[in-house]
Amino acid sequence: ALVSVRQLVAASKKALTASQLTDDGNCVICCGWDCAISVYDAATGSLLRRLDDAHDAAVACGRLRGSVFCTGAWDATVKLWSVSDLCGDGECGPFLELVDHEAPVTCIALSSNASLVVA
Repeated sequence: ALVSVRQLVAASKKALTASQLTDDGNCVICCGWDCAISVYDAATGSLLRRLDDAHDAAVACGRLRGSVFCTGAWDATVKLWSVSDLCGDGECGPFLELVDHEAPVTCIALSSNASLVVA
């Protein structure tokens, strides 16, 4: 069987550190050194949302687990975002911010049900 491959180019002039496809295949969520989270329509490549102030410093990592997108950044914070909010058109912000890190967060992992964040 032949596989159809498409390329989606994230619009940022700075390094991209994570790109994740939602479980339903509808959205691509990206983050990087521009401190932002960008969400694209996977079918068309069009920009659905851009959160320019997602973090106060470069976003070093991002992981998607089901309905949760988790970001870690050089501002020493971890933020958890609702995928439905990110891919929707209403208000959007993190539903949880973890601020107790003493150094930049450059690597994160989520348990299978996203109830445990390791950073």
